Amino acid sequence: MGEDFLRRRNDRFIRQRDARFVEEIGPDLFSTCLPDAVVNVCGTALGDVSDGDELWAPEVNESSPINFYRGNLPAVRLDGPAADHVRAEHRGRAAPVVAQVVQVERDHGLVTLRIRSKS
Repeated sequence: MGEDFLRRRNDRFIRQRDARFVEEIGPDLFSTCLPDAVVNVCGTALGDVSDGDELWAPEVNESSPINFYRGNLPAVRLDGPAADHVRAEHRGRAAPVVAQVVQVERDHGLVTLRIRSKS
């Protein structure tokens, strides 16, 4: 009975590990982008965000901070050099800017976003 229990438990662990691996390498928002066409920027959390969340910014103004939303709720704000970089890359585009949360530093309220870039 002990060997059967250990075998079943090991099999369950392997299935869970394999499922997690498939989830990590599955397609995401940037799976069709060239590697050099993606840039990471750091912003401030406005709401509850988690790793892997997909966000969007409806418009990129010339001077105001850029707010990214998860659904209709504000999630992340870019300001300073990060916002300037996104403005330079997305100037004149009518489509919203999309981003994916790469890392959340909850202690400091910082969020690293992956954003598609022209270069």
